[in-house]
Amino acid sequence: MINLKLTGHVLDNFDGVVNILDDKECVNGLISGNLYDKLKFNFYTIDINANRLSKNPNVISEPWFLIYNFVTSEKFDCTYTTDVIKNKFISLISWSSDDRKKHRKKLIEFIEQNSIDCCYSNLENKKTLTELSEYYPNGYYKDNFDYGIPREYFESCIDIVTESLVEFSTHFSEKTYKPIFYKKPFITIAGPYYYETLSDYGFELYDEIFDYGFDSEENYEKRIDNILMQIKELNSLSLREIKSLCEKVKSKIDHNYDHIKKQKPKFSGPRERVVILKERIS
Repeated sequence: MINLKLTGHVLDNFDGVVNILDDKECVNGLISGNLYDKLKFNFYTIDINANRLSKNPNVISEPWFLIYNFVTSEKFDCTYTTDVIKNKFISLISWSSDDRKKHRKKLIEFIEQNSIDCCYSNLENKKTLTELSEYYPNGYYKDNFDYGIPREYFESCIDIVTESLVEFSTHFSEKTYKPIFYKKPFITIAGPYYYETLSDYGFELYDEIFDYGFDSEENYEKRIDNILMQIKELNSLSLREIKSLCEKVKSKIDHNYDHIKKQKPKFSGPRERVVILKERIS
């Protein structure tokens, strides 16, 4: 078995065709058995909706590749603690005009126009959150999956998560991992069936706080609008009421924290036989 790992710009202009070239040796003659009859190609992807988007049986959704890497590392460990809760919401979005993700711009505009009690970064307005690099005993890896979280995260009730992809293809990244690992209720702007997938894998949803009816809405504009309206309704509650709602789901938060540590991909190919494709395909 040989595993090809795609990184960097390897998918630029990729048309979906993978060619294996045997141009030096007659490989089939060097191995026992008939290699030509054994050829099989699978595409493993962290896209949770891969099998909704394609009926190709060789496309296999493996949502936990990234999460497993996070679970088995110690980079998220943080020693900072506080009992002071000042804010209803936190979003780890760090928006600037260079960010091409329309859903993130929409969230920032919504927060500012509706005076949502939410901590966030808006680099255009020089609004930033407080880094806690000194509280990470295993290193502060800000530019590598952004492992760190700010002081305001510990001082807020609900995390508004914005995954990178929201139209249909979507995945569980460090943005999903953080509220589960740091035990915080969260509402995520992502692709459809995000919460259905979490539920299918045994995670408990915070029905006491959110109405997840939007999760099956495949029109991403309608899905996001529904989420934003729920945030607006929650924002109308007092901080004490928000805290009370969060307290009601504490057992679910603890369950999800324990459960995410058990997630790992079913793919078990030999890790020592990985070919990393880094070069740009022309």
